[in-house]
Amino acid sequence: MKFRAQCYLKLKEAFDMFGIDYDPAQVSIRISLTGTSVAGKAGYKERNGVRRYYIDFNARAIERYPDELFDLTIPHEIAHIVCYMNPKLGKGHNYGWQWVCKSLGGDGKRHHTMDLSRR
Repeated sequence: MKFRAQCYLKLKEAFDMFGIDYDPAQVSIRISLTGTSVAGKAGYKERNGVRRYYIDFNARAIERYPDELFDLTIPHEIAHIVCYMNPKLGKGHNYGWQWVCKSLGGDGKRHHTMDLSRR
């Protein structure tokens, strides 16, 4: 299965788990991060009162560490999206966010240990 499709499948599972109406158009999955420190990043932009969420991934991380990305990074970033949509669950990397992340199969840690240096 392709990377984005797997992300959207995990996103739907998370939304179902936390009672969020699932609309795949609400969240864009991008592979646009570069650099050596960030494997993934979640966020949102608001325009005219409408939020559009995104998750960016690092292509080097996908290529080198697919298992760690699927097991840890994807749940980590989706936990941020869930908490953005329902702030009562958690914020940043606090205890509530950690609980959401672990509920999605992640480890609840703030940073990864992947070597994303240019080789």
